[in-house]
Amino acid sequence: MSPRKNTANPNLLTPSELHSINFWISSMKKWENKGNYSKVTMAKRTLRLRYRFLGKGYTRIVYDMGKNYVLKVALSDLGLKCNKTECEIFTHSPPDIKKHLCPVIQYGNGWIIMKKIPNKVPDNNRFNNQILQLHNKFISHGIIPNDFKKANLAFSKEQILTVIDYGNFIQN
Repeated sequence: MSPRKNTANPNLLTPSELHSINFWISSMKKWENKGNYSKVTMAKRTLRLRYRFLGKGYTRIVYDMGKNYVLKVALSDLGLKCNKTECEIFTHSPPDIKKHLCPVIQYGNGWIIMKKIPNKVPDNNRFNNQILQLHNKFISHGIIPNDFKKANLAFSKEQILTVIDYGNFIQN
C-alpha cells in the first residue's frame, strides 16, 4: 500500500485535526529559537489533539492514535523534512528493505501517520549482530541509516527487526 498524500478528506485525520496541524505548522517558526521543552509545550497546546501523547524527539512529537497507528507532527523545518524522508524512503524502497521499515499509512504537510510497532528491541547485546546486518543491508541498497540505534528499532508481530524512525536516513 502506498501512503496517501494529504487530500481534502483523508481517512484517519478529521478536518478539525488537519486544521489544528496546519495552524501549528504555520506558527511553529515563532518557536524555533526556544528550547525544545517550550516548543513541545506550545505544539501540544496549539494542536489540542484527542490522542495520547507518546513522546518527543528533537524534531517531532508523537501521538498514539489507537488502532495501531501513530501520528508524528513536525516541531521544526527539520521535522517537516523527516516526515517527507520517511514517506519517500518507504514509498521507493524495494520489498526486502521495505519489510524492515515501519509502514507509512498517510502523509501530509507537517504530519505523517505510521503503523504502531510497540515491541522495542531490548537494550542488551543479544540482537547486536542482527542490528549490524540490517545496518549493512541499508547501506548496500544505497540508504545511509543515520540515527540508527536501538531506540529507533522495534520487532514487528512477525518478529522482523523494523526501523520505526528513519526520518534522518539518506537515500542515494
